[in-house]
This record gives sequence, structure tokens and C-alpha cells, in this order.
Amino acid sequence: MGSSLPLVEALVQIVGIIRKRGEVSSHELLEKLSRLKKRTFWRALNALERAELVKQKERGVYVWYVHVFENEAELRAHLRHSRKLIPGLKSLYRAYKVKDLTEGEATPAYVTCAQMHLRTGYEKIYDIYKKSQRKKVEIQRKEKQFFETVNERLGKLSLLRGIVYPDTVAKVMLDDIKSVLRSGKPSFTLSIEGDEVKADKHVLGKKEAADQLKEFIEKEEASAENRNLCSQILKLARKYCEHVSKLEREVNHLILKVENAEPLLGTCDLCPKLMVKAGT
Repeated sequence: MGSSLPLVEALVQIVGIIRKRGEVSSHELLEKLSRLKKRTFWRALNALERAELVKQKERGVYVWYVHVFENEAELRAHLRHSRKLIPGLKSLYRAYKVKDLTEGEATPAYVTCAQMHLRTGYEKIYDIYKKSQRKKVEIQRKEKQFFETVNERLGKLSLLRGIVYPDTVAKVMLDDIKSVLRSGKPSFTLSIEGDEVKADKHVLGKKEAADQLKEFIEKEEASAENRNLCSQILKLARKYCEHVSKLEREVNHLILKVENAEPLLGTCDLCPKLMVKAGT
């Protein structure tokens, strides 16, 4: 049986581990603090939770919730770090090419770090982000299903007619069906320019294939299977937009705080190293 450590020392050791790791399970904490009696360990951990210094990200997994800075230099270091992550935060809700603030080069690491700060410091916002990403993956899966189905049939037509059609045919058809389902209006009309068949700026084939291509597109767009699939995609897209809009509001509120000298909560691999002094 391990010997008892004073409660204050137990608090400091638990804080030190969680702040350094960002998140850690109670099982791992107990392993690292093997000299600590379980009763003292849980008293200390519960006290930190009540003080809102740590919180459970999920059952049995604890994350650091609030930075307690020891001096102004440490505060400034975290504020500089937080401000560097602003482009990464913005990338979480929009197509945004992250640029380093000084070098002007793409820095995907900032995107990862922004995600880590949300995951370890803003559980509710991170949950919104995860929901948006799940919807995005579902949309991509459904669109892939549409493209594979249409391109398979288009491939058969190509073999039959001896004509190769570009992959843009399926993309144009997907956009057109979605437009019709949304507004009742098609997104394009086929036209012949020179020896090419076009849908707006997209080249779909050669002039001699215009009639067959038009017939194929009309048949596929009228297909109940394709319309049902596109309807599912639109429904997912609406939910995705809802999540992204909510995420944008929450993230912009975080950015506003950072711009007004409040460092981000949570931690990431690029965070300035923190020191926790025993007895403080």
C-alpha cells in the first residue's frame, strides 16, 4: 500500500501531469502517482474539477481547463502562440489556405494545433466541429456513390458508341439535379461550340455525340435512384451548413477573446512549456 502524500502536493502533481499532457486518463494518473493513496488521489482530482481547473472530456479522461500563468512573460508567450493559431481556427469552418504569419507559407500544423486546443479546452465547440466533419464525410461518400454509378453507365455508353466521355459529365449532372431539387431550375443547358458539346464552361464531349449525350443525361437525371441520392446529399448538406454556421460563430467568439488578450484554453504540441511549482 502506497504511503500518503499531503493533499496540496497531490494537487500540484496531478496538475503538473495534466497540464503537460493536455489530457490523461485517471488510470494513467494513478500509475504515475503510485505513492499516492487512492482516497487522497480522488479527493485531489475532485477538488480540481470543482475548481474548474480540470474537467472530464469523456468518462475517466481528464483535460486541463484553465491556464494559471505564473508571470507576465508566460502569459505573453501563450498569447503570442494563440494569435498564431487564428488562421488555423478559421480553417475549421471554411476553405482557408493557412499561411504562416511571418513566412507566408502554408502551415498545416497550425490547423492540427487549433483542433487540439478545441479538443482539450473547448469540448462543446469541438463536438460541433466533429459533427460538421462527420456530415462532410457522409456527403463525400454519397457523392462518390453517385459518381461511380453514373460513370459506370457512361462507360458502357462509351464502349457502345466508341466515344470517350470526360468525368466532368457526372459532376455537371450532380450539380444540375441538386439545382432542380432546390429551386426547380436546371443549372445548365447543353450547347454546341465549334466541335464540342458544352454545359456552361465544361466540355462534355464531341459534337457528333451531342444527341446520345443529351439522351443519357436526361435519362439519368430523371432516374428515381439518382434523384433520391441527390436528395440525401442535399439534406446532409443542410445539416453540414448548420453545424458550420454554429462553429463559425463559436470560433469567431474565441478569436475575439484572443484578439483582446485572452489566450486559448487547452493545449497542443506547439504550446509554450509550462512550469508548475509545488506549493503554489
